Amino acid sequence: MIRRPPRSTPSNSSAASDVYKRQSVYIAGNDDNLINEFTSLGAQPLANGVVSGINGAIVGWASYHDIPAAVLLAETWEPIVQTDEIDYRAAKHLVNIISKYLGIELDTSTLDYMANQVESKVLELMRKSFKELKIKKGFENVM
Repeated sequence: MIRRPPRSTPSNSSAASDVYKRQSVYIAGNDDNLINEFTSLGAQPLANGVVSGINGAIVGWASYHDIPAAVLLAETWEPIVQTDEIDYRAAKHLVNIISKYLGIELDTSTLDYMANQVESKVLELMRKSFKELKIKKGFENVM
Protein backbone atom coordinates (compact mmCIF):
# COMPACT_ATOMS: atom_id res chain seq x y z
CA MET A 1 0.00 0.00 0.00
CA ILE A 2 1.31 3.39 -0.97
CA ARG A 3 -0.34 6.28 0.85
CA ARG A 4 -1.12 9.53 -0.86
CA PRO A 5 -1.85 12.63 1.25
CA PRO A 6 -5.05 14.60 0.68
CA ARG A 7 -4.80 16.87 -2.34
CA SER A 8 -7.02 19.63 -1.00
CA THR A 9 -9.68 20.43 1.51
CA PRO A 10 -12.95 18.68 0.83
CA SER A 11 -15.48 20.52 -1.28
CA ASN A 12 -19.15 19.95 -1.94
CA SER A 13 -18.36 17.92 -5.09
CA SER A 14 -18.99 14.21 -5.29
CA ALA A 15 -16.83 12.08 -3.07
CA ALA A 16 -14.96 10.45 -5.93
CA SER A 17 -14.45 13.66 -7.92
CA ASP A 18 -10.75 14.54 -7.91
CA VAL A 19 -9.38 12.23 -5.27
CA TYR A 20 -8.29 9.43 -7.57
CA LYS A 21 -7.42 11.13 -10.83
CA ARG A 22 -3.71 10.49 -10.29
CA GLN A 23 -3.89 7.31 -8.25
CA SER A 24 -1.36 4.74 -9.46
CA VAL A 25 -0.63 1.06 -9.32
CA TYR A 26 3.05 0.22 -8.92
CA ILE A 27 4.92 -2.95 -9.74
CA ALA A 28 8.12 -4.37 -8.30
CA GLY A 29 9.55 -7.75 -9.07
CA ASN A 30 12.46 -9.95 -9.97
CA ASP A 31 11.79 -10.40 -13.70
CA ASP A 32 12.13 -7.57 -16.24
CA ASN A 33 9.77 -9.22 -18.75
CA LEU A 34 7.04 -9.53 -16.12
CA ILE A 35 7.58 -5.95 -14.98
CA ASN A 36 7.45 -4.71 -18.59
CA GLU A 37 4.25 -6.65 -19.26
CA PHE A 38 2.47 -5.11 -16.27
CA THR A 39 3.89 -1.69 -17.16
CA SER A 40 2.30 -2.01 -20.61
CA LEU A 41 -1.03 -2.71 -18.85
CA GLY A 42 -0.88 0.50 -16.80
CA ALA A 43 1.29 -0.24 -13.76
CA GLN A 44 4.27 1.99 -13.03
CA PRO A 45 7.62 0.50 -12.04
CA LEU A 46 8.38 1.24 -8.40
CA ALA A 47 11.45 3.44 -8.77
CA ASN A 48 12.10 4.41 -5.15
CA GLY A 49 11.59 2.70 -1.84
CA VAL A 50 11.43 -0.89 -0.77
CA VAL A 51 8.75 -3.52 -0.64
CA SER A 52 8.62 -4.92 2.88
CA GLY A 53 6.59 -7.45 4.80
CA ILE A 54 5.06 -10.45 3.13
CA ASN A 55 4.91 -8.64 -0.23
CA GLY A 56 8.68 -8.33 -0.30
CA ALA A 57 9.24 -11.78 1.18
CA ILE A 58 7.25 -13.53 -1.54
CA VAL A 59 9.23 -11.89 -4.34
CA GLY A 60 12.46 -12.54 -2.44
CA TRP A 61 11.57 -16.21 -1.91
CA ALA A 62 10.66 -16.56 -5.59
CA SER A 63 14.01 -15.06 -6.59
CA TYR A 64 15.79 -17.58 -4.40
CA HIS A 65 14.05 -20.40 -6.29
CA ASP A 66 14.42 -18.79 -9.76
CA ILE A 67 10.67 -18.16 -10.09
CA PRO A 68 9.59 -14.98 -11.89
CA ALA A 69 7.52 -12.92 -9.48
CA ALA A 70 6.07 -9.47 -9.06
CA VAL A 71 3.99 -7.54 -6.57
CA LEU A 72 1.41 -4.91 -7.49
CA LEU A 73 0.86 -2.08 -5.02
CA ALA A 74 -2.07 0.30 -5.22
CA GLU A 75 -1.73 3.88 -4.09
CA THR A 76 -4.31 4.75 -1.46
CA TRP A 77 -5.81 8.01 -0.30
CA GLU A 78 -4.36 8.65 3.15
CA PRO A 79 -7.58 9.87 4.87
CA ILE A 80 -9.17 6.51 4.03
CA VAL A 81 -6.30 4.67 5.69
CA GLN A 82 -6.33 7.03 8.68
CA THR A 83 -10.01 6.32 9.29
CA ASP A 84 -9.36 2.56 9.11
CA GLU A 85 -11.55 2.13 6.03
CA ILE A 86 -10.93 0.00 2.96
CA ASP A 87 -9.84 1.80 -0.19
CA TYR A 88 -12.13 0.08 -2.67
CA ARG A 89 -11.08 2.35 -5.52
CA ALA A 90 -7.44 1.33 -5.07
CA ALA A 91 -8.62 -2.29 -5.13
CA LYS A 92 -10.50 -1.58 -8.35
CA HIS A 93 -7.33 -0.25 -9.98
CA LEU A 94 -5.53 -3.47 -9.03
CA VAL A 95 -8.38 -5.65 -10.27
CA ASN A 96 -8.44 -3.79 -13.59
CA ILE A 97 -4.74 -4.38 -14.24
CA ILE A 98 -4.88 -8.03 -13.16
CA SER A 99 -7.96 -8.65 -15.32
CA LYS A 100 -6.12 -7.18 -18.33
CA TYR A 101 -3.17 -9.46 -17.58
CA LEU A 102 -5.44 -12.51 -17.38
CA GLY A 103 -7.45 -11.45 -20.43
CA ILE A 104 -10.78 -11.50 -18.62
CA GLU A 105 -13.42 -8.85 -18.11
CA LEU A 106 -14.68 -8.25 -14.58
CA ASP A 107 -17.58 -6.15 -13.34
CA THR A 108 -16.16 -3.65 -10.87
CA SER A 109 -19.38 -1.72 -10.30
CA THR A 110 -19.65 -3.04 -6.74
CA LEU A 111 -16.17 -1.69 -6.01
CA ASP A 112 -17.25 1.70 -7.41
CA TYR A 113 -20.35 1.68 -5.21
CA MET A 114 -18.36 0.74 -2.09
CA ALA A 115 -15.68 3.32 -2.93
CA ASN A 116 -18.29 6.07 -3.22
CA GLN A 117 -19.78 5.06 0.14
CA VAL A 118 -16.39 5.11 1.91
CA GLU A 119 -15.26 8.33 0.22
CA SER A 120 -18.48 10.10 1.17
CA LYS A 121 -18.07 9.00 4.77
CA VAL A 122 -14.43 10.11 4.92
CA LEU A 123 -15.13 13.46 3.26
CA GLU A 124 -17.97 14.12 5.70
CA LEU A 125 -15.60 13.38 8.61
CA MET A 126 -13.07 15.76 7.08
CA ARG A 127 -15.68 18.51 6.65
CA LYS A 128 -16.73 18.16 10.30
CA SER A 129 -13.10 18.23 11.43
CA PHE A 130 -12.31 21.35 9.40
CA LYS A 131 -15.45 23.03 10.70
CA GLU A 132 -14.48 22.24 14.32
CA LEU A 133 -10.95 23.53 13.72
CA LYS A 134 -12.32 26.81 12.34
CA ILE A 135 -14.61 27.21 15.36
CA LYS A 136 -11.78 26.52 17.83
CA LYS A 137 -9.45 28.84 15.96
CA GLY A 138 -12.08 31.58 16.10
CA PHE A 139 -12.45 31.22 19.88
CA GLU A 140 -8.69 31.34 20.37
CA ASN A 141 -8.52 34.66 18.56
CA VAL A 142 -11.22 36.14 20.81
CA MET A 143 -9.51 35.09 24.03
